[in-house]
Amino acid sequence: MCAIAGRYGNQHRKWTKDALALMRHRGPDETTIQTFPGKQFSVGENRLAIRDLHRGLYPFSYKGLSLIYNGELYNVQEIVKSTGYRPKTHCDGEIILPAFFQYGASCLDQFVGMFAMAIYDSASNTLVLARDKFGEKPLYYSVTEDEVFFGSELKIFIDSSVTPDAIRTYLSFGYQPLRTTIYKNVYKVLPGEAVSINLSNRSVDRQLYGKKAFVSYCGTRDDHVGCSDDAIRSLDKTLNTIVKEKVVSDAPLGVFLSGGVDSALLTALVKRHTRQPVQTFSVAFDHPGYDESFSSQVVARCLQTHHTEIVMTGGSIRGVWDEVMKKLDEPFADPAIFPTYLLSQEAQKHVKVILSGEGADELFGGYPHYRNALHQEGRIRVPRWLAEIAMSIRPSTRLASLIGWPDMLYTSARYNIDLHAGVRFRRHHLHLLHQAWSELENNHQLSSALPPLRLMQYDLRYYVGEQLCMKIDKMTMLHSIESRAPYLDERLMQFVELSADLLRSGYQDKYLLRSVAQNYLPAEITNREKHGFSLPLEQWLRGEMRDIVERTLDPHDRLQEVLSKETTGNIINGFLSQQHNDALAVWNIVIADAWLKMHAG
Repeated sequence: MCAIAGRYGNQHRKWTKDALALMRHRGPDETTIQTFPGKQFSVGENRLAIRDLHRGLYPFSYKGLSLIYNGELYNVQEIVKSTGYRPKTHCDGEIILPAFFQYGASCLDQFVGMFAMAIYDSASNTLVLARDKFGEKPLYYSVTEDEVFFGSELKIFIDSSVTPDAIRTYLSFGYQPLRTTIYKNVYKVLPGEAVSINLSNRSVDRQLYGKKAFVSYCGTRDDHVGCSDDAIRSLDKTLNTIVKEKVVSDAPLGVFLSGGVDSALLTALVKRHTRQPVQTFSVAFDHPGYDESFSSQVVARCLQTHHTEIVMTGGSIRGVWDEVMKKLDEPFADPAIFPTYLLSQEAQKHVKVILSGEGADELFGGYPHYRNALHQEGRIRVPRWLAEIAMSIRPSTRLASLIGWPDMLYTSARYNIDLHAGVRFRRHHLHLLHQAWSELENNHQLSSALPPLRLMQYDLRYYVGEQLCMKIDKMTMLHSIESRAPYLDERLMQFVELSADLLRSGYQDKYLLRSVAQNYLPAEITNREKHGFSLPLEQWLRGEMRDIVERTLDPHDRLQEVLSKETTGNIINGFLSQQHNDALAVWNIVIADAWLKMHAG
């Protein structure tokens, strides 16, 4: 893995050098910078060497094109065959420029992997920024009247200001779900997007690619359920192919093991396809109602892995609170960032590559709200404007169901601030949610998709890339570990519609994946009911972390522009006095306030 950065404009080389220094954790093995004479443009890269450990490989150049690149391509041989190019190294990135020279940006459709890349065409003075289809790797950019900046982390855009709208968006979703970031005029390259920037006039052209990957290949056949046996065999073969590709590494690798069927199957397949000893890592909690470490221990014993377990408490979070807040690019409300951070800290002592199970629930129908969505089918919808008024006055799941707009209450990372913050805030949340749904439907023609397929596609397009992938990428890369998510592979998209249909027919969640797992794991693991990864926040926030919560009673000025001090106080004091138990809403505000105090002055 790597960090990439570049600047067009004044002091371009110095800015690029300083940006790479801020991101050295993403690639501590080598730093290279290339400056283009007469162009006022520099690009650079920090490299974390995983494959082909030789130095001096980047940036790659080919027929007037230059590449800096963060990621892994898994179908290099197919691209080599397509282009006829003969690579001179074993580095997967070498084939990118010959493919781009031959096919232009359409070559991105051919790439199977995870990546964020920048390709510079010196002849046209054009920069192309691209991110993989699922958004496993981050990439940000900013274009002003005179300058262009880009890079792997937001911390390099140090002169940008935080806007109230961005804070409001974060509080609604727990992350930034669309193109915007917490900073004014700094944008994400979306998952599956290519952004072309003409450096001469700073014009920007954005194109989504890989749309086909997000539409199931199964079509509209009526015999989906009948073909499930064939699908199980096909899924088994496909998963083995994918995992075999993703264990290729010249550095030690391990697996994050939760004990659920997703990570258990992944561990079994990793063990099957690597000669290295398989190292697994999991978290135990100090509250029995939340601790599921027994399940991961069962898997580790069954598969005879070298297993490491850390015990996490509220004190563990307090111990790294300031450190994590300082390193976070933008507010991020998923509580799992702390277990992931601490687990990565431990894994760093043993491995340089980690595999994890992100994406399995979204691909194979693992979340309860997918099955719940079936109850909404056939409901008559009231007009949108009337629904928004009703939901902004008193939102509830029951009301959303009655008026036929379950989307209005839906997001996988919903942190419940709008239930406490008043009508104006709720209307903003509904507007953002409608914007996200509209973009999905316009780009991927899913307005007629039946539940739960529509929700699964939404999660795959937005939630996976901007919450799950960013959590695992940022926390692992802070410890110079490359993360790989084998389930996030477009070759598995062919099973999404079938998985939705199986749910509609009453089959168990993740039926296809569980069926494959039965070939490798005992029934006590494959038949285990899904337990969402949750932390004992309620106990910690009222106990060991109470002082951190109480700091929020004096909120940052920027937070008060969105939530009044009175509203914040009511939510916090209501929780601490046990008038309500909405720990996620409190957590969301606490993260926002702590981040703003650390980064916004």
